[in-house]
Amino acid sequence: MELSALAQVGTMVLAAMAIMWHQQRSNDRLRDDMRNETGGIRSELAVVHSVATENGQRLARIEGYLGIAMPAEAAAGAAGAEVVRTTQRPNG
Repeated sequence: MELSALAQVGTMVLAAMAIMWHQQRSNDRLRDDMRNETGGIRSELAVVHSVATENGQRLARIEGYLGIAMPAEAAAGAAGAEVVRTTQRPNG
């Protein structure tokens, strides 16, 4: 083989390796960005979940205080809900 042919093959091999290296770096950066983004979203979701649970418990207490609770079948499965039992007075 001639020297110029070897130089061309060597250049092509180096160029292919450089392209693969650059693509791997880009993929690593994207992966890190996505990991950081999903970590922030997960922490925000945890806050929203705790606020929703707290509000559900607060609503259950208000309903119990006002005596307007859910039916017993639904209240038994609700988070933080207590079944309010009212006694009915006989008419008369």
